Amino acid sequence: MPPPSAVDPTARGRRAGRAGGGLPPRATPARSPPAKPDLVAGVPPAAASTVALEFDVAGSLFGVTLAIVVLGAFFAVLERCQRTRPGPPWFRRPDAPTDLAWFLATPLVTRAVTKVALVATAALVLLVSGRSLAAARAELAGGGFPDFGVFGFGPVIRGWPLGVQFLLGFFVGDLFGYLQHRLFHRRPLWVFHAVHHSSPRLDWLSSVRVHPVNEVLARVLQAVPVLLLGFDPRVVAAYAPFMTLYAILLHADVRWDYGPLRHVIASPLFHRWHHAADRASLDTNFAGFFPVIDVVFGTYRLPRGELPRALGAPSTPVPGRFLAQLAYPFRKARPGERLAADAAPAPVDAAAVPAA
Repeated sequence: MPPPSAVDPTARGRRAGRAGGGLPPRATPARSPPAKPDLVAGVPPAAASTVALEFDVAGSLFGVTLAIVVLGAFFAVLERCQRTRPGPPWFRRPDAPTDLAWFLATPLVTRAVTKVALVATAALVLLVSGRSLAAARAELAGGGFPDFGVFGFGPVIRGWPLGVQFLLGFFVGDLFGYLQHRLFHRRPLWVFHAVHHSSPRLDWLSSVRVHPVNEVLARVLQAVPVLLLGFDPRVVAAYAPFMTLYAILLHADVRWDYGPLRHVIASPLFHRWHHAADRASLDTNFAGFFPVIDVVFGTYRLPRGELPRALGAPSTPVPGRFLAQLAYPFRKARPGERLAADAAPAPVDAAAVPAA
């Protein structure tokens, strides 16, 4: 007879079950949830990431193409009814392919620009505020939003309703946007901003002609001060996309000046004078949303009943094609050529420039 320790426990359980009038339920082994299939089975991770990126970019390009169709149709009708001067629609102007290339490059260029801007902003804010990255991550993981303020205003500002923070934060952001815009009209930054001012005709599509370096620096110079003052990071997160969309309307070829609100909200006609090529309009109307900032600094110009005769920066030889514009700020001047980096934008006589 085998020792007790050698008795099969399973058999002992079956005997106990028969004695009790039934068999005990058998334990069902736990099943692990089915593994999610890889994006591409049998493909190395690096290659799968590349495929995922291609799908992501393709989706972004589809969205951008759809945006061009929808916005293009809307502004084609709007600008035909309200345009400042008679002329062909936006899709028939000679440099429309250049701006379409800028628009289509958004999924690639803006994605990289946004990442660089976010990293630069976070690095500067953490460095100046003395906060650690681990502490900021922990606060975000807990559902909170870090206070990066360094001037002691953070607790006061955070006590206001979020709507009040948005309104004041937008004004502060536009104030620093005004200051950085003025910097871009001076050397050495004008060489990047000249790309945006190179449009001889101004319409909704002209808004996308912005050099990536201009875009990164502008975002950082606006976001960092607002965060350091102690505003909720959600204010900064909302300001950038809102101003990107509003800039499309701001560049539209319409004769709107908003009437009694002309000193309160930036209008398409207000910004059109900023792009004017005449001497009186040089270095005016820098604000992106609140013209009162230009009023305070003495750079406001919106004459009643008048339109700019010429637009652009004729004294700055920015090339007309997309890739050439992208490389323009980094190339050296040819013999006898004066690049935008050599000086700030020079005023020109509008009478010598073809009408817009």
